[in-house]
Amino acid sequence: MTHLLTNRNMTMFQAARVALFLALVTMAPGLLSAQQPCYPHQLQGSYAFYGTGSAAGLGQITMVGIETFDGAGNTTLTETASFGGMIVRTGFSGTYKVNPDCSGTVVGTFPDGSTGHLDFVIAVRANNGMEIHAMESDTGVNLLITLIKQ
Repeated sequence: MTHLLTNRNMTMFQAARVALFLALVTMAPGLLSAQQPCYPHQLQGSYAFYGTGSAAGLGQITMVGIETFDGAGNTTLTETASFGGMIVRTGFSGTYKVNPDCSGTVVGTFPDGSTGHLDFVIAVRANNGMEIHAMESDTGVNLLITLIKQ
């Protein structure tokens, strides 16, 4: 009788393991896609940034600066940039849009009236830290930028 009970317990244990495995496999896609949506008001405050890349006719670009988001879709930026060794200190004001999937766009207008466009993704880190990975989306510019919340 003891042997029969042991076999029955083993069979039940194996069935429970299979059921648990199937439940995890079924739930995993939902758990992975359970990321909380992003909203424009979450993108608020000052971010230090650095970027490197190149632009047609200008050569290598390196930049550092501060971008400030107001939580309502407006942004300002100040930067020091090197365009092929020529140092430029400038800034822009513009607007931004945040999508529920935490991607977004920035359109900035520089003092000379020209515009720049960025596509970005917000990465939420531990302790409510935020980092933004962006690239310029203007033709002829290959620029990758990282922004870190101050």
